[in-house]
Amino acid sequence: MIEIVIGEWSLLVDPQATKDRYRTSDSLPSSCRCRYCRNFVAARERVFPDELLAVLEQLGVDRSREAETQEVAEVGPGWHHYIGHFPFVGEVLEGVDPWKPIPMGERAAIWFNGASVPMTASMRDSFADQPTMLVRFAVTVPWVLSAPPSRKPAGHGGQN
Repeated sequence: MIEIVIGEWSLLVDPQATKDRYRTSDSLPSSCRCRYCRNFVAARERVFPDELLAVLEQLGVDRSREAETQEVAEVGPGWHHYIGHFPFVGEVLEGVDPWKPIPMGERAAIWFNGASVPMTASMRDSFADQPTMLVRFAVTVPWVLSAPPSRKPAGHGGQN
């Protein structure tokens, strides 16, 4: 375990243990067929700013294996606000309000908290034997699918 500081957070993390667990887990958005998840996956490579990618790298997170994403709202023509999270092996040494986001570029933010939230069974099983935290994210994502969004998403993304 190593200590890292991100914003006002001091975390004790095990990036290698996190990487090992991602090898045996899958991504809920990648397996979902709703338009909102399909759009997120299609736009994934342009969603996370460099600052956020650097944090994921420090934590050992596989950026292509979100435990969950959810489209929250259309925020402008062709732009949608999503939230989601990635688990990682670690614990908080010192932190601030767990709901106080850390800005990551113009269209993203992260925050940290415990891991009692939705994730695939393989991901939950992969992380079961370690202290697990979540890095939660909020991002604004362009709509890249040719099919238009449908209203209104239910659950993690939608039903279409």
